[in-house]
Amino acid sequence: ALGNSPAPVVSYFAHLFGGRAAQALGRLDEAAGHYRQARDLYPGAQSVLLASSQLALQNADLESAVSIVAALRERSSAFDEDPWWGYQLCSGRDAPDLLRALWDAAPK
Repeated sequence: ALGNSPAPVVSYFAHLFGGRAAQALGRLDEAAGHYRQARDLYPGAQSVLLASSQLALQNADLESAVSIVAALRERSSAFDEDPWWGYQLCSGRDAPDLLRALWDAAPK
């Protein structure tokens, strides 16, 4: 999914789930990389902050786990910071963008 340079929100989810998969396989450095890239896309996203904190705890890095969770307090009420809250999972979620690209590519 990431090889096709998807839209930022899709890339965010690909990194979030890639991080979770890598973490489950014990590839903690790879998981941290995915979470870091997801945070770069949406720095205030609750989902990736929680995942990053849990990974830090799994790495026995209590200081980082706590500091990451502390960042949640500042952003916890801003639901627009996390694409998780508003992403449409059904087909057609990106129909307006795809249709616009189709019209832009059509001969005039």
